[in-house]
Amino acid sequence: MIKIFALVIQLFFPKTAVETLSKDPSVFSAISTKNVENGKPNDISGHWEGTITRDEGGGKRTVFKMELDLNQKGKEITGVSYVHAEGEKRTYSANMSVVGRLNKSYFKYEETKILNYDAIPDAEWCIKKCELLYKLTQGTTPTLEGTWVGTAGATGPCIPGRIFLQKKPARV
Repeated sequence: MIKIFALVIQLFFPKTAVETLSKDPSVFSAISTKNVENGKPNDISGHWEGTITRDEGGGKRTVFKMELDLNQKGKEITGVSYVHAEGEKRTYSANMSVVGRLNKSYFKYEETKILNYDAIPDAEWCIKKCELLYKLTQGTTPTLEGTWVGTAGATGPCIPGRIFLQKKPARV
């Protein structure tokens, strides 16, 4: 079963992600194609919080706070992403519109435009394309985890990285 799943993962993920995932077989056992608690297909609607990182080699900041507000209808996902960068004197933020698709436990999305942002001195916001795995094991908080690549308007490609998010309870 794990070998078959590894072959399926290779179809969806870049080679580096497959190599990383295949080194840890427990990742495959944690992936669920249906909600463990109620047997329904996955629904990732809601508020997610966590971090987005940038690989080594560029700029001072490598870890940022990230949030996603997602709305799922069937396999189609829309929403807004929020990224927060800590500066020396203040926090800078940007909000981007998101469109994507969930295929079982594989969530692929892209940011289509920046809705609003704080200008960061000597930096630009990246518009990202992300490939995440939805993970849910009984008794744990649902997570989205994977990789991103992006581009910034004037400077071109951004240094890629990873995303780790946990689903948060509905806000009241």
